[in-house]
Amino acid sequence: MLKLVIRLLLVALAIVPALFAEAQSPDLVPVYEENLRKATTDSARAMALQYLAFNLAHTDPSRSVAYGEEALKVAAGSGNPWLLAQCQNGVGWAFFSGGNYSRARVLLDSAIQYMRATEDYFDLSPVCNNQGWVCLKQGDNLGALRYFMVGLQAAEASKDLGRIGFINRSIGSFYNSQKEYDKSIPHINRALETFRRLDDSTQISDCLLTLGNAYSGMEQHETAIAYYKQTLPFARQSKDVLGEALIYENWGISLSKLGRFPEAFQKLNESMRLLVQLNEQIEIAYLHFTIGSTHLLNGDTLKAIPSLEKAKAISTELALADILVETLPALHAAYAATGAYDKAYQTMLSFQQLRDTSASEERVRDLQRLKTEYETERKEKDLQIKTLENARLQARFWLALAGLGLALLIGVALWYRARQRRKTNAALEAKNLEILAQKEEAERLRERAEKSEAVKERFLAAMSHEIRTPMNAIVGLSQLLDAQEHNPTTAHNISIIRQSSENLMTILNDVLDLAKIEANKMELRPKELHLPSQLRLITGTFEGLAQEKGLSLVLDLDPEVPEYVEADPVRLGQVLNNLVSNAIKFTQQGIVTVSVKQEESVAPDTPEVKVTFSVADTGIGIPTGQQQSIFEEFTQADSGGATMHGGTGLGLSIARGLVAQMGGTLQMLSKPGQGSQFFFTIPLKKGTPNGPPVNAQKTVITELLCLKIPHILLVEDNLINQTVVRQTIAAICPEIELCIVSSGEEALKKAQAQTFDLVFTDLQMPGMDGYETARKLRAIPFEGPVLALTASAIRADEARCIAVGMQGMLLKPVSPSEMAAILLRYLPNHLTSGASQKQLPKLLVQYSGSEQNAQELISLICTEWSRYMEDLPEFEKAGDVESVRKLLHKLKPQLVVMELVQESQLIHELEHNPSADENFWTQLNILRKALSRVVKIYSQ
Repeated sequence: MLKLVIRLLLVALAIVPALFAEAQSPDLVPVYEENLRKATTDSARAMALQYLAFNLAHTDPSRSVAYGEEALKVAAGSGNPWLLAQCQNGVGWAFFSGGNYSRARVLLDSAIQYMRATEDYFDLSPVCNNQGWVCLKQGDNLGALRYFMVGLQAAEASKDLGRIGFINRSIGSFYNSQKEYDKSIPHINRALETFRRLDDSTQISDCLLTLGNAYSGMEQHETAIAYYKQTLPFARQSKDVLGEALIYENWGISLSKLGRFPEAFQKLNESMRLLVQLNEQIEIAYLHFTIGSTHLLNGDTLKAIPSLEKAKAISTELALADILVETLPALHAAYAATGAYDKAYQTMLSFQQLRDTSASEERVRDLQRLKTEYETERKEKDLQIKTLENARLQARFWLALAGLGLALLIGVALWYRARQRRKTNAALEAKNLEILAQKEEAERLRERAEKSEAVKERFLAAMSHEIRTPMNAIVGLSQLLDAQEHNPTTAHNISIIRQSSENLMTILNDVLDLAKIEANKMELRPKELHLPSQLRLITGTFEGLAQEKGLSLVLDLDPEVPEYVEADPVRLGQVLNNLVSNAIKFTQQGIVTVSVKQEESVAPDTPEVKVTFSVADTGIGIPTGQQQSIFEEFTQADSGGATMHGGTGLGLSIARGLVAQMGGTLQMLSKPGQGSQFFFTIPLKKGTPNGPPVNAQKTVITELLCLKIPHILLVEDNLINQTVVRQTIAAICPEIELCIVSSGEEALKKAQAQTFDLVFTDLQMPGMDGYETARKLRAIPFEGPVLALTASAIRADEARCIAVGMQGMLLKPVSPSEMAAILLRYLPNHLTSGASQKQLPKLLVQYSGSEQNAQELISLICTEWSRYMEDLPEFEKAGDVESVRKLLHKLKPQLVVMELVQESQLIHELEHNPSADENFWTQLNILRKALSRVVKIYSQ
């Protein structure tokens, strides 16, 4: 079946319209080199470069890679995302043809994401088809089938007969490779019918050949031969010499299975004649193996050996492991049968070494898959824990309902008392006594409830502080250890400690949030956000889980929905995360669709729009009798429940409460066995773009560079906490000078004796606490930022911090990424985000394909930056703002690839500064110093 897969990989080139209409041919290289020389636009250059990469993939891999990378660079710089996606598809297929499957998969996946986002189904179908073949070559059969099926859906959506035929043929070929011939034949027949309608003789020939191979695999060789006879005229008509050779080869194999060896060798020899004419070395190697195996089957061992030795020689030279793994056992058997035991032993030894190498590679893939499964499972569990943070919302609802009932009861009592007054004074007196008793009881209950709430809040505050203090050390030090190099066992153990401690902190935060909900203190915190990035973050979080289950996770974003809106990203994300998680959890096959639509068209100046969010699945659905109660707490549909799918039954009730706070109602439509849809409509204020949107999925620990050395004062009485903060800051920016004192009194003395740029202080300390320390620091006066570092999580503490002059409160433990963000925020004139010599930017490594390529690119970038740094002072002296802005425009994409976020933002501000004032040149000098520092680091 390997022969069929190789053939289909060659044929698949024809399914990429406007990219590759023919197989790879080095003879076309001069043509495309001439096209490249004549190209006057980025589009023409990019297309010529990717054609060169494609046609050189087999004969000159190094030049192919160089052309491919250049094509991607030109396409990226053109500002045309469609062109970039086309180049990612074409260059990805070139990398695949050259054997670089990982790079090919990354490029094709980027193209797929763009085409999905733009609903470009016409181009999506062939790219998914290409990705399916890449997955199959990597041994990811489930991924291959998933991409083929998505490609089929896209082809049907585009209503293009050619694409429908191609993708059906690919699916049939895939099932052939898996020996699932009963599933293969319907798809091939559908493809054959389509190509007959299009009168495409080449594709008709390929379909008939594939059908013949399917019946051959089912041991129905007479039927297979009939199809081979049918396909031969079509191959000759289309002048498909390679296809004709493959027909004869498969025909010969079927004849040999029927014992008709003379006819079989006639067909196999004719196939060899054609392949030698084409110089198709891979095909020739496999045909030698086939001829040798046929001689063995015929009992002619001596004739088998030369053919098998030729197959071995070609396969070894071309590193064709798939052919070698079949050839070596056959050659071993032939040598042993003729008494050449020395050669038999050496052949078997080679086979064992090859098999061990393949097994090792398979183990690496298995370990990677297990790692992915583990991380996906951990994320799912973390998400389930986070859904508990509003569990008390439902309790608050019932408490409010009870209060309403009590108020109604009192009202009824008052009405009844007035009625009785008209009857008798005695009855009135009795009723007054009764009401008085009720009031006393209600007051007693109220006081008891208030005392209970106060005790609970004090308990939570105390427990939070006592738990967070040791957890600060565990989490902080484990995060620092995890960022260092260790042996695999130690690294694994440290990772477990870090993850477990972070999970415990999440549970503690959930308990505190639940207390806030119960006390009616949970507030929405809307802010301006980039909605597409937020949605891609949510779907990206679940992409791995969906792929693991063989599901398609689709984001359908209405282009009329404003990109920038005002909303609480945490709570909106919490609701959508819960709905998407449930959809994937209760769907075994099919698709999960996240849709975001604007309810109606509005004028551009309308400040607010109504947006509907919907999550639909093709899962098990919800029984009709349980649909009314599904939003109640601790309730799950009886279709496996918590036992089969997990969960507490709180998620939907919490989500409904959050949606209500946003001004909407969470609703549901469901049919048992067909799926469910959960949706809500909420009003959103339009936002305004504030610089380029940051990729919401990027969460890295930023390393900082000093523009001038900052001085920080830490007031902390706990030695362990001192160690954690000191090591955290040192890991982020070792140049920072940190002064540590153990009491507020010492802090005041230090602040009077020397200058500090930032102060961190604990709140609960013996003697002078953190509040008093901050108050007296302001009285000195100390004008720099003061931040509380505390294990207390009570909202009143934060308000008290602000009241005494602090900028805010940081909750222990503070992660390195949080600390880096704080330092960048409060020390903007001292620090800038940078990169470490020992850690290459991940985006640059992914873009370049390897760490070695990334190092070379960094060297080129640093050389170019050094030249820019020499030009900037001259521009400033001449007041040449236009030249500065042109230079900044060139720098911007390089900073993005190098992951220098702060510098990218600074360039954005400089580009949009309407005047060349003093601040413009000051910011430019800050940028120049930062880039000079980066060049210095990478040049070491």
